[in-house]
Amino acid sequence: MKLLNLFLVGALMLTMVACKGSGKDAIVGTWGVEDVDMSDMLAGLSDEEKGMYEAFLPMMEEAMKSMEMTFNADGTMETSASMMGQENKDSGKWSLSEDGKTLTTETNGNKEDIKVESLDGSKMVLAMENDGSVMKLMMKKK
Repeated sequence: MKLLNLFLVGALMLTMVACKGSGKDAIVGTWGVEDVDMSDMLAGLSDEEKGMYEAFLPMMEEAMKSMEMTFNADGTMETSASMMGQENKDSGKWSLSEDGKTLTTETNGNKEDIKVESLDGSKMVLAMENDGSVMKLMMKKK
């Protein structure tokens, strides 16, 4: 359940956000998830829990890889993702810290800070933490 909760929180975090600071020009545009690294999430689980959650990983990775995020220059954003055959679309606001290392998203009254491990004009790596576990999204600008 912890892994599923982390996935849901991650999906919500990526559907938010208001924009200022360095890196704004680099992040503006539409991004797709190229790869997902959930190895850290599994590291803290017992062997029994790992076995149970590993069965869900392909479905979770597929859902995350279907995600597309559009960051607009005015600080608004739209996201779309597909999970279990259902399309989910959302909108919100985003901002980037002055040092470009924290992406803050806000949607449906939920505000989250996401660590930006790297960001250039065409690639971005986001690290989302929940309950001490980290999921990394490797994204590419479309």
